[in-house]
Amino acid sequence: QLVRPALQKMGGCRTYGRPVLQAIFQETFSKRTDRRHFLRGILTREEGVFKVRTTGDQGSGILTSMVKANCLIDVPIEIERLNPGDGVTVQLLSGEAWPTTTARPHSGEQRLSCC
Repeated sequence: QLVRPALQKMGGCRTYGRPVLQAIFQETFSKRTDRRHFLRGILTREEGVFKVRTTGDQGSGILTSMVKANCLIDVPIEIERLNPGDGVTVQLLSGEAWPTTTARPHSGEQRLSCC
């Protein structure tokens, strides 16, 4: 989250950081409003709309949820509850698990390049 964008910027990349997009949340999630949450999620595209759900339990020791994730769901401090149908901001993670709809035009490449 911090080092990679800094290295990309120092390396001359025009854009850096993880690609961000909007998606429709498909579950119910509650939290206290005292901190921001990044939930591990699975992003899909259905009928032209990005939809996202969590990978399940979000504990730090649950490795299967980390392996399944292709994105992070950003839940801001002020949001206490998410319901199905709510719009959320999603940060894509690196890897082949990105939805094919994020492919760069005319290249067929699934990864988004910074340079």
